[in-house]
Amino acid sequence: MIKAAYLLGLVCLCSATILAISDCGTRKTATPKKIITDPGWRKLVRAIDMIRKNPATVDANSKGDLMELPVREQKALVAANRDGLNALRQVARAEIHVPPESTDKTGFYLPMCRESVRMLAVAEQLAFADGSTRKALADLFDGIRLGQTLQQATFTTCRVGVACESLVAEPFAKNLDRLSPKDCEAILDVIARHLKEQIPIASIAAGEDREIHDMLIDLVKRNEKDLIHDVSRLPGGENIEDRLRKDPHTWEKLIRRSDQVRGQIYRAFVADMAKPFRQRTVEGLKAPPDDLLTQIMIDALYGTGNLKGFSIWQTAREAHLKLIGLHAAIAAYRLEHGKLPDALADLRQKDRTIDPFSGEQFRYARDKSDYRLYSVGADLKDDGGKPGKGYFGKGDLFLTMDGSR
Repeated sequence: MIKAAYLLGLVCLCSATILAISDCGTRKTATPKKIITDPGWRKLVRAIDMIRKNPATVDANSKGDLMELPVREQKALVAANRDGLNALRQVARAEIHVPPESTDKTGFYLPMCRESVRMLAVAEQLAFADGSTRKALADLFDGIRLGQTLQQATFTTCRVGVACESLVAEPFAKNLDRLSPKDCEAILDVIARHLKEQIPIASIAAGEDREIHDMLIDLVKRNEKDLIHDVSRLPGGENIEDRLRKDPHTWEKLIRRSDQVRGQIYRAFVADMAKPFRQRTVEGLKAPPDDLLTQIMIDALYGTGNLKGFSIWQTAREAHLKLIGLHAAIAAYRLEHGKLPDALADLRQKDRTIDPFSGEQFRYARDKSDYRLYSVGADLKDDGGKPGKGYFGKGDLFLTMDGSR
């Protein structure tokens, strides 16, 4: 019977969350020093610390969602975080190399990054309310840039990056009536540039593969007794303890076989990601029935938080960018024609009207004065404009999580 603690350790390991196992603490890997000490990452960490450690931030977070605070309190909060926000904006416009999550407390700062972008969204909302649309759009673009940068690193940072984009899109979606034709043109230009950027899926997968390999080696070194007890049989039916007495290289061979299986998984995954979302399978491989270690690793890799999750998050990233652009195009059309477009084809945005999940046009419905625009989401079903909860369940995907746009 697999011990609960060991099973949890392997799942965390294979999901690339790279948490410490037992009392191992934070582990150093063979990551190049220039990445660990990347000045862009260090500046991002400093900006995050300036915001999260600010007493005004601590007090505001204790009251709930920052976006729901009274305007007077939001203004005081943004004023108190002026230096931290300016530092965050500067970092968003610079080059950043995000280190692996097993180094440099990366796993701690990733959710903190999301919270800092929430502060940026508050500043964006206030700028819209004050009529400073250019300033608000600058914060929108900075949030998108930072989100895009995070998506270039690992499976987990991809999720955080998509969340950052969603956060800064919220005030934008609520202030479309404040946009001028020039604002709409600027938005469409920024979105076009980001849509052309290709996420380096192959290199991300290779980096994840190296991390898991290093952690498997570390796991064996630190938890050999538990492994002998839990993984009692190797392929061939020979007791693992007997095998170790006969061959001291047993673990090396086991890890080598796991590397081979994982390599097959990643190669298949990278090829699968080149297909449209609706044609992807992201199906798992099967290890021999008595190869428990490899099968646990495979199951974890194919879970919703990993390969399948990465596929959904990357598609959501494209959907977010297209939806931002389409909302801007609709606003521009309304300014020019004095009415909403009858159909998305009227916007002349060509493939930007195509939902990356379904491969068909985004769903668009209008009445006399308002409209709804959404993607069918990962379940590929049109739920009639019913917002989903997150990216994985039933329901449709809007620019904002509450389905207001």
